[in-house]
Amino acid sequence: MLNLFAYTGGVGLVAAKGLAREVLNVDFAASSLAVAEENARLNELAVAPRCLQRDVFPAVRQLAGPGSARGGEGRRMPPFPKLGQRRYGLVFLDPPRLAKSPFGIVDLVSDYAAVFKPALLATAEGGRSCAARDGQHPLKMVALGV
Repeated sequence: MLNLFAYTGGVGLVAAKGLAREVLNVDFAASSLAVAEENARLNELAVAPRCLQRDVFPAVRQLAGPGSARGGEGRRMPPFPKLGQRRYGLVFLDPPRLAKSPFGIVDLVSDYAAVFKPALLATAEGGRSCAARDGQHPLKMVALGV
């Protein structure tokens, strides 16, 4: 399970309590991920979620692999630690309304495509992608066959 914009890892925690064999929480904020790690410790999970402090945009693009939009065209980009291409059975996105990134400030309500395409490409064939917006109920998304 890939939890993008994980904040304090609540969705990852539920997945780890359920049937997830692996959980990866990705968020830029170290303080939020510290809370996610403490939540996992307090729940004595059989599957401990991993927390990855990274900018979600380059992280999900790297996990998605070839075919994912690069972003940042024409800008000098900072170096990002490399991640290998990977597919997940469940990808969950709960982005903030505005996300600041080396790719610029993205209004995710108006430009969900900036993160949706790579998130769908990081979804395993037969898997599911799910997105929430501004704390509202998740919108069920149909995963693309990749």
